[in-house]
This record gives sequence, C-alpha cells and structure tokens, in this order.
Amino acid sequence: MNYPYGAPAGPVSNPPNDRKQIIIVLAVVAALLLTFLGIGAVYLTSGSSKVKASPAPELVLEAMNSNGLDPFAPSVAVSNRPLDANARNLAPQGPVTPRGVQAVEGTTAGLYGGTGEASCDTAALANFLANNPGKAAAWASVFGIGVDQIPYYLDTLTPVVLTHDTWVTNYSYENGVATPFQSVLQAGTAVLVDSYGIPRVRCACGNPLSPPAGTPLSGYRTVGSPWDYYAPRQVVYVNYHNEHTTIINNTTTVVAAPNPAPAPASLTLLDLNTLQPVLRTVGGILNLAGLPPLQGALPTPASLNTPFVSPDPEVQTANGVQADGQPAENVLRQAAEATDSETSSVAAAESAGPQEGSPSVDASAQAPVDPSVPAAPGESSAAQAPPAPAAPAAPTSAAPTPTVFTGTGDIVSSLTFTVDGTQVSCSVPDVTAPTAGLICTDGIARTVSSSYLQTSSVTSGTDAAGVWTVPLTSSAGVERVTVLSATWTLIPTPTVEAPAPAPAPATETAPTETATTAPETTTETTAPTSDTSAPAVP
Repeated sequence: MNYPYGAPAGPVSNPPNDRKQIIIVLAVVAALLLTFLGIGAVYLTSGSSKVKASPAPELVLEAMNSNGLDPFAPSVAVSNRPLDANARNLAPQGPVTPRGVQAVEGTTAGLYGGTGEASCDTAALANFLANNPGKAAAWASVFGIGVDQIPYYLDTLTPVVLTHDTWVTNYSYENGVATPFQSVLQAGTAVLVDSYGIPRVRCACGNPLSPPAGTPLSGYRTVGSPWDYYAPRQVVYVNYHNEHTTIINNTTTVVAAPNPAPAPASLTLLDLNTLQPVLRTVGGILNLAGLPPLQGALPTPASLNTPFVSPDPEVQTANGVQADGQPAENVLRQAAEATDSETSSVAAAESAGPQEGSPSVDASAQAPVDPSVPAAPGESSAAQAPPAPAAPAAPTSAAPTPTVFTGTGDIVSSLTFTVDGTQVSCSVPDVTAPTAGLICTDGIARTVSSSYLQTSSVTSGTDAAGVWTVPLTSSAGVERVTVLSATWTLIPTPTVEAPAPAPAPATETAPTETATTAPETTTETTAPTSDTSAPAVP
C-alpha cells in the first residue's frame, strides 16, 4: 500500500464494513420497534378494557354517628343512641322497586322515630351557618335559596330519627362548594325532614340532603363498613307525599298528583321510648323574632323532590347518572352483573341441593317402606325407614300467597296469620284507639298501633306480590307477621245527640205578681252588660 505522506505510526486495522453495520442497526431498530408496538398494543388493549370496565360509582355507607369526610358543620345531633331492633321491626315496609330498594311515602305513619326532645339542635346549625358565610352560601345553593333565607327554611323542617337505612344524595363541603355523592344513612341517624317527610339535613355533619339518583342501587360499589344488619333490599328511598309507586309486571309507574295537597300540620312518629305512635308538629323550631322579614318565597317540597341530576360531567360520573338523570352505562352494566351473579348463585345452590346421597324433596316423596320387610344386602336400615317428617319446612321455602282482603272501609278490623304452623285469628275490638289491643284465638295478648291498620299503611306494608305484613307487639317483643287474610271495616262515626230543649223559665209560668217584677230583674242584669259592652257617649 502506498503512503505518499508517510506510513502510520501503528498497525493499520481493516476499514469497517459499513453495510454489515447498517444491517445490524436496522435489525436492532426493527426489534425495538416490534417490542414497542407490542407494548403499545397491550397498553391500548388494557386501556380499552379499562374504559369498558370502568369502576362503578361509589355509594358511601354512613354510620349513624359518623361525621363523614368534609362535613359542613360540627355535629348538631342530640339523639345518638343505636336504634332498637324492635323499632326497626315496627317501621313500615314498602314495595321493592326495580331499583332494588323499597319506596315509602314520606308521610307514612311510623316511618320516622322520635323521643320527648328534639333529635337535632336546629338553632345550633342556624347559628353556625350564620357565622360561616362561605359554607352558608354553598349550603343554600343546594336548595336554591339565599343565605338570608336559611333560618326561615330551617324553621320549616322537623327533627326526626330514621327507622330505615335510607338512600339519599348527600353533600360534602369541598373547595368552597357543595359536592354531591350517593349515600345510605344508617337507621338511627338524626335528620331534618320537610313537611312531606323528605330528608333535607343530616344532623351529625350539617350536610344538606336531597333525593337519590334514579338508578339501581346494585350499580354502585359500596364504600365504608356496612353495619351488621345492612341489606340492600331493606334500604328505602323516600317518595314525595303525592307520588305513588305502583309495580306492574316489573315496571315501576310513578303517578304524581297534578295539584299537590297542602302540607300536613304534623307527622306521626314512632316514639322510640314507648314504641307507640306520637304526633310531632311540623317545623316551628326556631325563634325568628328580630330577623329581617323573609325576602322571596321558599321552595316547595314538590319542587325539590326530583331525582338527582347535574350539568357537570364529572359530577354525573361520580353519581352514576347521565345529563338527563338516567343511569350511566357502567351503572347499568354493574347492576346487570350483580343480578347475573345473584341468579347464578341461586341456580348453583338449587342445582347443588339434590346431590346423590343427600336428602331431597323427591326422596322424601317416595312411597314409605314397610319396616317389617328386612333390608336388602348393602342397604342400611335407615334407608328403609320412613322419611323424616320434613313437611313443615316446605311452607317457609314457598313464596307466601297474596293476602286476601274482604269487606270495605278505611281500617282493618280482623286479620289471620300463622305462628309456628298454627293459624291464628285476631280481632280489633276498638279501631278508634291509638293503640289497639287484639283478641286472638291462641290466647296471647297482642297490641298494634291503629295507624298500621289504616289504608295508607296497609298499602305501604304490602309488597309487589300482594303480601301484607304488619308489626304486632306481645310480651315476647315485636314480631312482623305475614297476614293470610284481613277484613276491612268503616271507622265508626261518633253520633252527637241533639241537646234536649231547655226547660221553660219559671218566670213564664209565674203568677202575675212575679211577672211584674221580671223587668226589674232583667234590667238589673243587662244594664251592666250594656254599659260594659258599649263605649260611653260624651
């Protein structure tokens, strides 16, 4: 090799093979590209599946004494004792709607409880909001009122205690605004309700409340620890007084009166000390003397009782609804999956029931074997014995038959039910008494609040299958019985006899001498009356 400018100082290496290096680089790049494409495909696939299987919105379980996250105010609850199981058993039941919860009208007798004193310090809440204008503005926005109207609105509310686990839209105070979320409040929670029995304030945190979203409860994922008796089908949502829910062929029909009835003057509560009905006057808790006159009209309960909606897409997603208030797709999907899971569990239990070697209905229905015949080789004597008397268990597994109602009237005067396989009939001698004592064929003394025998309560206590249940109290406690038959009667109207004619004054039959003195007596008695009833003329 020729080096015109001198040979290199060290050994000369072979020049690089450019083509070979290009091929290697391309191969590495191709491998990396394929790797990234694979990762991207996996990511996109998983991302797509996450979108399709996005988590269900939250349903927050609020225990009765919990303050919750981001409360509006310190607790103003006065009643903080757990609700007695007897009180829960006495609470009126409602039909289970396709949303998976019961619907109960807000003015139903016994829907709420109370004691001799208010369960919520309404004045303390009013004072707190008055001293915290930022929270007051956010609180008032839930009801569409001004801050100056808050005390007047609070004065329309009544403190009560929930006897049911109750589904509501709850509002926490976050970043200066009221943030809605779906929540179930535990029975025993102190709340303020409006004149139609709709929960409006949770006393343990001062949070405003409104009706829940119009979605299936099973479409949510619960957040928080459920209490020991929590069951979704025992949860209620409160209907407006003039809305009646009817279920026909699994379709819910809500009929609203075109002209809402005037607000009732009182609510019938369940006294939590005596378990007897008690009337509680609606509102009128606060002393509004000295406040400026109310400016503008307060919203009516009817205008505030609508299922939850929101124009904010993020809020819609968090509460499981669309812009029009209809259930979001992931809520419907979650509800369908929950239903399928429940159906599969039931089907699996039914299919696993009559396994080989286990007792079954068919086996017990076989013809009895003569015990005098010796058992065949390989068969046990137990297999040859007559089947065990399992017949009494059959009625409990079968669906109850609809209650048969006879007669006409406003109140039930007699009912029949079954206790331990024995049919019991009870009559109500006095349907006008607040607490009716029953005369029953089994000799057990029972009582029932007459409000539970009235038409509205019977309707609320009858499920979609037409089965009426009613709580009865005896020395053993409170028991909700399934009524086989019941008889209606009219509430007797008390008759008022016309007063007997007053005897003729003695002066009419007196002699002439007495008659001459009558004007003097009359003048003496009427003259002062005349003087006192009319002003003196100058």
